Amino acid sequence: MTELTEEGVSKLEVFKILDLVAAPTFAWRPTPGSASAGVFWCNASARKRLGRIWTAEEQQKIADECPEPVRQATETALAIFHESVVVKRLSSTCSGDPRQLLFNTFSAIPESEVACDLHVGPLCFEMDAQEYVVALAQWRETSASAPQANARAACMLDFSPIHSYLFAADGKLLHANNKAAGMIKMAGKNEENFQLHELLLEDGQEQQEVAREARAAIFDRSERAFRCTLHSLGKDGKASWILYECWLNYDTVAAGGRFASAMLVNTFDVTDQKELERQLASARLQLLKQNEELEASNGQLKANEQIILNEKARLIQQQQKLQHRLKLALKIHQVQPRTYMDTMTIADKIVSALDAISEGETLQLEEVLQLRNAVLEADDLRRPVNLQHQLLHKAGLSTDVGLAMTEMLQGDSNSGAQRLARSRSLAKSTSSKDFSESLSRSQCRHRSSAETCDPTGGNAAGDQVAVVLIPEVERLLMEANGSFSFDAFKLAEASGNRPLSTLGFFFIKGSGLMTAFNICENQLVNFLQQIEAGYPDNPYHNRVHATCVLQVMHLLMQNGLIKLGVLQDVMVLACYLAAICHDFEHPGVNNDFLIKTGNRKALMYNDISPLENHHVSASFMVAADRPQANIFQGMSEEDRGTIRASMIDLILGTDMKKHFGLLSRFQAYSAQTSLQSPELRDRCLSQAPASSSTISAEHKLLIAQVALKCADIGHLSCPLALHQRWTDQLREEFFLQGDQEQQHRLKVSPLMDRSEASGMIKSQVGFFEIVALPLFTGYTQLIPDSKPLLDGVMSNYQHWHAGAKE
Repeated sequence: MTELTEEGVSKLEVFKILDLVAAPTFAWRPTPGSASAGVFWCNASARKRLGRIWTAEEQQKIADECPEPVRQATETALAIFHESVVVKRLSSTCSGDPRQLLFNTFSAIPESEVACDLHVGPLCFEMDAQEYVVALAQWRETSASAPQANARAACMLDFSPIHSYLFAADGKLLHANNKAAGMIKMAGKNEENFQLHELLLEDGQEQQEVAREARAAIFDRSERAFRCTLHSLGKDGKASWILYECWLNYDTVAAGGRFASAMLVNTFDVTDQKELERQLASARLQLLKQNEELEASNGQLKANEQIILNEKARLIQQQQKLQHRLKLALKIHQVQPRTYMDTMTIADKIVSALDAISEGETLQLEEVLQLRNAVLEADDLRRPVNLQHQLLHKAGLSTDVGLAMTEMLQGDSNSGAQRLARSRSLAKSTSSKDFSESLSRSQCRHRSSAETCDPTGGNAAGDQVAVVLIPEVERLLMEANGSFSFDAFKLAEASGNRPLSTLGFFFIKGSGLMTAFNICENQLVNFLQQIEAGYPDNPYHNRVHATCVLQVMHLLMQNGLIKLGVLQDVMVLACYLAAICHDFEHPGVNNDFLIKTGNRKALMYNDISPLENHHVSASFMVAADRPQANIFQGMSEEDRGTIRASMIDLILGTDMKKHFGLLSRFQAYSAQTSLQSPELRDRCLSQAPASSSTISAEHKLLIAQVALKCADIGHLSCPLALHQRWTDQLREEFFLQGDQEQQHRLKVSPLMDRSEASGMIKSQVGFFEIVALPLFTGYTQLIPDSKPLLDGVMSNYQHWHAGAKE
């Protein structure tokens, strides 16, 4: 083991710290049986106060010649160290003077009458990978007036009003001041044999446990203090509370002249304090109860206030809605519309009557009977009463225009009586031979169309024809993303007659739907190009028309339905696809023509929306028959089912014969609903009125159906020149159907006779007033951000209305 030297240990951190201590401090390696202290290190204060350390030879020489008092002092210090007590004191009250211990250690022991103490304890440290345990001592001089100070301190303690006790570690009383001694005597106890547990007022086992806990806290766990409060009944029956404070202290007169751990106990009568605490606790409980009552009352006030705010917000919204409707109505009637039709459906009249009854009004018997008869006679409660009669006699329309509107809006014609009447009409207009020939020709046309609709020429791989994104195409795509005056004809010209696939890919990919629904890019391109190729070159129902519908539907979703949270991703994709496919493989004739000519589509779908049924069915066949175009392949079963069901309902809803049914349901829903952006809801003080999060799936679909209907006739809102171009192309398609009707020896449908070219122009005002304006006005009332679309419709209506006056 390395020899301990002052130079060697001075490098250790612990000795560097001790070197800064103000009290003279030194360390030695005690050797049992030796009279030499063996000091090997001292701090700066010790060197200054006690001189240098004798060398080992000098220490040994002095030790050999030392007198008995010095030997006794050394042995006492060694005994203290070997007892392994943290700190003990070697003073002049013990055997031997501590000053004598240092005579054979330091060269300059001060000669003074001042008493001195040595505080001795062990020090453990590690050096050169070895552990050492040495003795550490501090030289402390005590004042010459220490006995006087001690006397005064004892007097202060004895005459203190606080009961103070000093107990040994075993619980035996060492000392009690006057107050405490008097208490012991009053209790009939002997001070010499008094124990800690007897001090406690509680009796029995609990008394012993509290005493053990106090000793454990002070002596075992070295806690700074231990406190407990106990109560007891006095002889007068009154309860008293005593606070016990236990502190770590020392017995300075223990055997051997060392410090012995002791416990100082002070007791305080806290009965008055406890009573005050009890009163405060009772008052606190009372305040808490009162606070709860106030909070309950405040909560009710807040609830009432919230109800008032909600009602205020509802009334504000209702007022805004009514003001908006009034402005629209005034704007429409500024041009003095000539329509005097009652477009309310039977369902609307029933609801209106029930509302009137609920508000306390009384219906006239005549009104009730009229409503009853209308219900009994109607086969569709969502159609205006006597629609055909009103169109021919009350709408202010010419006969041919009224008949054309009737044919377009009359309904699905699926009742037995209607089918029988239609069959009789057909029998009068053509023979059975003619019917067979027309059916055969229809079948041939169907096969020819099916054989030529594949743009790949039958190649299963489906070669992709990419559109070069020239600057003009890119500019038009950016314009399509936000303009209500977009010209789809320009995109068709710039994209090499691929406007639908170009714009469809731009919208679907740009909205992140490909990633959301795991759609392969090649499959999307192939699907869009297959659908686009399936649009024949009709004058009106062609790929450019589908592009126009897609662009308007995109604007309606981005400027309202998505922002208001009406549509989520799955419905957004369904709306895009429905707009793209809504007129797929359109033959350029209407449903009535297909039914009258016995076309296979009419036979397949039992005369019920044959065109619309074919559009959606054939579109899904494109994906089903061509794996390279199956955009639904990577979707989940739930998403695939939702998109298919939504596309079916959306496309079937474009049949104009379902117009009044859809519009009636939409207007009924709109009348009791207010869709607002989150910012507007905040400005209205409350979110209590209907918000987008409360819209049912059924109503979300209804809103999307009406949006697609608006998009389907979206050209009505285009700039006048573009709108007139679409009108001319629609008129030409009507004339082509009239030509085919003449070829089949059928009566030419109203407005489709080339010899009466002015009929189409005359029908415009009626179509705007009966169909377009109510549709766009109702949609704008629910989705205010679509107002630019309504403004365009109103502008074109005024043009046609002015022309009709001339």
